[in-house]
Amino acid sequence: NEIEENEDATSVSIARGLRRKKVEISSRTVRRRLKAAGYRFSTPLSKPLLTTLHKQQCLRWARLMQHQDWNKTVFSDESKIRSGLVKRRYWQRKGLRKVVRTTKHPAKINVWGCFARNGFGEIVCFPQDLTSKYLCSQIYAKALRHSTRPLFGRDRDFKLLKDSDPKHKSKQSKEWKRKNGIDCLPFLACSPNINPAENLWNILKIRVAMKKPNNVPALFRLIKQEWKKLPLDFWKNLVESMEKRVDALILAEGDYTM
Repeated sequence: NEIEENEDATSVSIARGLRRKKVEISSRTVRRRLKAAGYRFSTPLSKPLLTTLHKQQCLRWARLMQHQDWNKTVFSDESKIRSGLVKRRYWQRKGLRKVVRTTKHPAKINVWGCFARNGFGEIVCFPQDLTSKYLCSQIYAKALRHSTRPLFGRDRDFKLLKDSDPKHKSKQSKEWKRKNGIDCLPFLACSPNINPAENLWNILKIRVAMKKPNNVPALFRLIKQEWKKLPLDFWKNLVESMEKRVDALILAEGDYTM
């Protein structure tokens, strides 16, 4: 199988190779046969390079988390949401191209959000860069507290899963969590396909972009609105996917799981 042996093979090169073996076949027929066999011609995924050390760390983390009770975990993350159109495909007549007009300086807002097996927590929108002071005084002290009460009641037997941003590991941040009895799960800077919050942000960004906000106030309002409209079973599916994500990471020996 030339496709398995040479990942750079094309229908033209395969047809040429077969003709050298006295097999008369066109590149079009090769494409049809490949599609029938379950292959598709597409661009490869672009992923950050994982070193051997990164893979070892990811594998070690996955084995450590293999029996974690994800139902008692609060998943939190930050992201940046910009105004603009979602990249999508359109049916168009041959020779015509749809033009998508973009602004030179789109509106953008930083966001922090959290969720658990029981539901979504609060979302915080802020225009400035995140600092340890803002993280502790506004996000941890207010949003996180307000989120965990309805999610877990008075039960403090949960663990916080956050990203590896240095501000989460600052002296001020560690001290706040120690004083308030917040236990954290370890997380990795290079964590291929593991953080379910990435799926959450992707969905939210698409929903916001489809509304076409054209300024910061509109973007701010739509983020809040669309966060509240996210499907009720979405957070449940994200949390339930963690066991499969961890198992897949172990199977991939710490590499990307696709």
